[in-house]
Amino acid sequence: MRWGPRSLHRVKQIEEIANTVMAAVQAGRLNDEEAQRLMGRMLFDAVGMDLSSDGDRWRHELIGLGVPGVLIEAAQADMRVVNVRVAPRAQPASARSDATDPADRVLAHMVVLGEPARWEAATTYESLALALMNAVWSIGVRYAGVLNVLERYRGARAHDGCDPDRDRPEDLVAFIDAGGGPDAFAVTVGNRQRTSSRSGVLKAQAVRLAAQVLVDASIESPEDLAEATAERLAGVRRRWTAIPGQGSGLSWDYFLMLSGLQGVKADRMVRRFVADALGVDEQAVSQREAHALVTDAATRLRVDVSQLDYAIWLHQSGNKPA
Repeated sequence: MRWGPRSLHRVKQIEEIANTVMAAVQAGRLNDEEAQRLMGRMLFDAVGMDLSSDGDRWRHELIGLGVPGVLIEAAQADMRVVNVRVAPRAQPASARSDATDPADRVLAHMVVLGEPARWEAATTYESLALALMNAVWSIGVRYAGVLNVLERYRGARAHDGCDPDRDRPEDLVAFIDAGGGPDAFAVTVGNRQRTSSRSGVLKAQAVRLAAQVLVDASIESPEDLAEATAERLAGVRRRWTAIPGQGSGLSWDYFLMLSGLQGVKADRMVRRFVADALGVDEQAVSQREAHALVTDAATRLRVDVSQLDYAIWLHQSGNKPA
């Protein structure tokens, strides 16, 4: 093989990709065999050959390691000038990447989120009381309002000589009841939003009910959630989603994520992101489909799904850091 004259000064692009792959090997994110496969697939694709059936997955894997998509394309362009002594053969139809496959299209769209290595860590709490309040109040509202609620709660608890960042569900229940119940609690935190515009209850009341569900289940800390069996969590979820306005399960999913468990809050932000990737209207993407596609993307990119969810939220809300 030999490089064409016009490509010699751009070989560094391929070296950058190789260095990223080797860094992933040293960090334990890839083994030697996977690294060789990625670099080999890039070469064979460039010269028109295909020796496997993984389609363009190698591109998504490189992007997942932090290689910019534009760098991959530039390197591919350089590698196409390689003079090889083999006749390119047509790729079997069964081995080609299906451009209409939703999972592939969502993966390709992930490039707008930037390099995974630069994504911000998702928000978590040591206090299940704060995680619970955030989860319930965040549904269908601007996040600044949620932060105001949490700040007022923290102020009220600190005024009583307590540490709100350590509050358990039973502390939240006691605080709400001692202050006069959900109506008075809504006044204290300065928010009388309801769980829905039609026959919804105060979110303050939904918070009180959700906190009681956790108290009854003897769940006091993030460690309790992490150690709970799937069967136990499913039982708690059934009671949680029976609370007015919580039937979709979004607040439960988000509560688990805010408590340190991995997951996806497939709300309108995530559904809109997936819809953009698929080129369809947001209403055409269900909560379940968005959840499945984002979870699959995180697995294939080898990143924490909660961190991917947060990166999507930052991008969709316009809060993506420079």
